[in-house]
Amino acid sequence: MEITLNEKIKMLEDLKKSCLEVEKCTAHIKSLFGSDYSGDFFTSYHGLLDFTIQNVAKLIGDNGEWLMWYIYDNNWGSSCFEAGYDNNLKKITTFEDLIWLIDLSKE
Repeated sequence: MEITLNEKIKMLEDLKKSCLEVEKCTAHIKSLFGSDYSGDFFTSYHGLLDFTIQNVAKLIGDNGEWLMWYIYDNNWGSSCFEAGYDNNLKKITTFEDLIWLIDLSKE
């Protein structure tokens, strides 16, 4: 069953909300305990988050790790980086842009 554009966007919105909550929680824990994110807890926590991101990527048809790039390199689109193929480039700032890029990567 094909996932619709709106369903993909909703998944990405939910993922972003969860990721930002994780960042907020880990920053809070670090401020309380001075952790450097190197312990087993943080390794497990972020491993689970990466696993979730990878599975959302599969669900939205991303086989080129564009979702990871969008989150970590393009900072959820706020860095306004361009991406594309064969001189068909555009700024990737929204989930719609990301889905365009993923779809373009399949051509």
